[in-house]
Amino acid sequence: QESQTKPREGSVGALAAAAVIGDWRALASDAMGEEMPEPIAVGIAATLLGSISFQMALFYLTNHSDRDMRRYSYGVINQTVSIFCAVLLFQTFDDIVERFIDGLTLEMQAVVDMAHMLLWFTILQLALAYICGVGFWEHSDDGHGAGQEPLMKLHKSREELLESQKKDLKCYSVLLAHLSGFASINAWGSVQQLDFFRSPFGSFAVVPMSACGLFCLQRITDSIREHVARQGDGKKDKRETTWDEECEEAENDVMGLTLSFSLTQAIRFAISGDL
Repeated sequence: QESQTKPREGSVGALAAAAVIGDWRALASDAMGEEMPEPIAVGIAATLLGSISFQMALFYLTNHSDRDMRRYSYGVINQTVSIFCAVLLFQTFDDIVERFIDGLTLEMQAVVDMAHMLLWFTILQLALAYICGVGFWEHSDDGHGAGQEPLMKLHKSREELLESQKKDLKCYSVLLAHLSGFASINAWGSVQQLDFFRSPFGSFAVVPMSACGLFCLQRITDSIREHVARQGDGKKDKRETTWDEECEEAENDVMGLTLSFSLTQAIRFAISGDL
């Protein structure tokens, strides 16, 4: 009987030692009598459970009893979707541009990237002007005007028309702001890659340079909007004011994205030497 209890005591001792050491795999394997799953399988299972939990949390937040919780939840989701769409769109256009500038010097690549940024800035101004019905696309409040279909046929009332225009304006202003922001990040990031700026001091110097450059660009676009808004009657109406405000908000987003990325790049270069 003593000989029969000694192996048990040895087994208990081995399990206790494994517990002390923290080898949970040995414990599970000894207890269940089967092999442990591969780390990849555990990672896939954890990812699946995490994604399901995350989606359920989104359903909970978007159907919350508090109206403010629902509004802010939808706002965060919209911003996230916009960022991912902007990343994919910009990456597509940037890959096309990279095909043409492949083989050029870094200086010429930086010039092309700057032109690419200016192109998205221009598209931002024109797209929001079209939605607001400003400039060449000026129309009356009933939806009639040059370059636009009679929108009242698609809406039951003037209130629905204005609400639809407001949603379109907010949607495309956020999307184009992110596209312009990524183009600006790419442009000023190309400047940081130049040999002249490939030093801790030089990489940090690009940050105020980008701020000054974007500030001057914002002043230019603002003066153009003021000129377009006041031509003809000499004053700004509600649509023109909305156009100006949405463009300014989008340009501020571009400034924030650019400065944060440039500063992060400079700090990383100062710490690791990798730009």
